[in-house]
Amino acid sequence: MTAKKKLLPLYTRLDRAENILYKAAEALGATLLITAFISIFIQVLYRYALSKLIILPFSWTEELSRYCLFWIVYIMLPVTLKQGLESSNTFFTDRLPPRAKLAVFIVIRIICLSVAVLAFKYSFVVLKTNAFYSSPAMELPAFFLYGPVTIGMGLVLVRYFVDMIGLLAGEVVPFGNLQNGGVE
Repeated sequence: MTAKKKLLPLYTRLDRAENILYKAAEALGATLLITAFISIFIQVLYRYALSKLIILPFSWTEELSRYCLFWIVYIMLPVTLKQGLESSNTFFTDRLPPRAKLAVFIVIRIICLSVAVLAFKYSFVVLKTNAFYSSPAMELPAFFLYGPVTIGMGLVLVRYFVDMIGLLAGEVVPFGNLQNGGVE
């Protein structure tokens, strides 16, 4: 049995688990987007309509929407990577022969993996440094502001690991999902 055939069941299981995780991330992202929208709508409504009638402390709405947007960006990042929806230029890679394309793919993945590892590692430093921080309006702990980077980069590392297993199993084609917006 070849290495590709041995890795295929592992890749299939990991891909299925990752898809389930990403469905949950998409649901969370949609919920956070709706929450941010409602929060911003309340703030705009208050500033331009209700503030002339009553004075209420609505500063929490701006903070809530900002935190929701941070979480959306980092929770949806690995989903975007898997679906091939990140910004890319395929002019160069489309013209390469298969072996050169694979080499460029591996170099790019090593660079991206290095950035993700550094961001993941130093996100813990930021969390530790700001352990006693609480947000000004809502008094939320630092995790709500700095935690998305840790979780998002951890998910990106999982994405790259599953992607590499798929590449070794022969199921992932280098730059295969970039040209069609993630549809394979």
